[in-house]
Amino acid sequence: MAGIALGMLIVACGDREQPSRPPTPETELTVTVSPQGPDGEHRSRTITCTPRARRMPCPRLDDTTGAAFAPVPDKVACTAIYGGPATATVTGRLRGRRVDARFSLRNGCEIARWKRLAWLIGDAPPGRARPR
Repeated sequence: MAGIALGMLIVACGDREQPSRPPTPETELTVTVSPQGPDGEHRSRTITCTPRARRMPCPRLDDTTGAAFAPVPDKVACTAIYGGPATATVTGRLRGRRVDARFSLRNGCEIARWKRLAWLIGDAPPGRARPR
């Protein structure tokens, strides 16, 4: 009788399998582009990169640092070139670190910043002259 009770106790306390969960993505970024500006229509896509999913642009994101998403520093002289009303955002996590970046085409510095990440954001939409 004691053996049966001990056996039941072992079964009751045995290893219980935890439900398997998919691995947390190392990188998950949402890219949103608004060609006509923040109040216009927009298109979004989410990029998820895990060690098992190595499709484009994941390999390129592996070589990208958080500095690529940093805003243009204050008090930097930028050319007064207007590239159009388009805006973009990149939010989420890059290799586990938070990303919350805003892009525009309001001057030469911002245009150059957009172009550096065009492989991720997409080419800047053609600009229109600002109404006077």
